[in-house]
Amino acid sequence: GLFSNHFEQGKIKVTQKVSDGIVVYADKQQLQQVLINILLNAVEALAETRDPEIMIDCCQDNAYATISVKDNGKGIGQEHIEKIFDPFFTTKPNGTGLGLAISYQFITEIGGRIWAESLHGEGAKINIQLPKCEMR
Repeated sequence: GLFSNHFEQGKIKVTQKVSDGIVVYADKQQLQQVLINILLNAVEALAETRDPEIMIDCCQDNAYATISVKDNGKGIGQEHIEKIFDPFFTTKPNGTGLGLAISYQFITEIGGRIWAESLHGEGAKINIQLPKCEMR
């Protein structure tokens, strides 16, 4: 709902594939902020893309849930992919370089992992792996 305006304006197709019954150990507001940071980056990366699309996938195994946000934008250059979670690193003219750094800190503090996959010109995929919470 937060991004529907961005999606409509950019004519971005959004697809979601989310497994039922996933419960993770995380602060809801902080996890929401992480997803906002990732989605904002995806929307910006799609600015000049023909047929822009964002795919959100959430699946689980025995111990973890994995959320993946993939776009078909310009991608992240290999020279930048290892730096995108560093504080103050940005390739954007008006960026602060804090969104993904804060996201990285939050995810690792709760025992999760966050990493990026990308081929320049073929989009980017951000993966978040979170410990599952067992319901009793």
